[in-house]
Amino acid sequence: MEFEEAFKIIPRSDDFTERDVLECLFNAAKNINVLGCIVEIGSYHGRSAIALALGSNRDVYCVDLFAPFKNPQGHEFSGEYVEIFFKNIKDYNIHAVKGRAEDVAKWWDKPIALLFIDGDHIYQEVKKDFEMWIPLVVEGGFVMLHDTRMYDGPKRIVKEKLSNVVTHQVGNSTWFIKNW
Repeated sequence: MEFEEAFKIIPRSDDFTERDVLECLFNAAKNINVLGCIVEIGSYHGRSAIALALGSNRDVYCVDLFAPFKNPQGHEFSGEYVEIFFKNIKDYNIHAVKGRAEDVAKWWDKPIALLFIDGDHIYQEVKKDFEMWIPLVVEGGFVMLHDTRMYDGPKRIVKEKLSNVVTHQVGNSTWFIKNW
């Protein structure tokens, strides 16, 4: 399947994930050549998870609170987002992992080939996600951080943690291949 066909299948919603990011995730999932699963931190309506699932036959794990909340930027996420997420993913090899990303990382035991970080955008939270999940990504694995141009937390992580790493921009996201 090519991305144009996949994009027609991905549900439309008020999800914040841009088309070019969905395409990059789809192609990364399709072309990743190391062993491991796919993990997404922060899921909302599941569009990015579906792009990952359509691009690969690997298991996709979505780590999220899956509960109503209000983020520090003032966006309110009602229980409806959880219902939409589960409705959207029901036909795919996508597994919901309920919990805080930092708590799940402590017991996670599967090698990760592709990691998409799009959880809480507050600096300390993005830093925790990065520091706890990057060691779980296999060498040669694909990593993308979302909202690296929009929010201070992801921006600072790119500047502080990736200054000596070859990175690439796609829309509002930064990606790299882990080589350490």
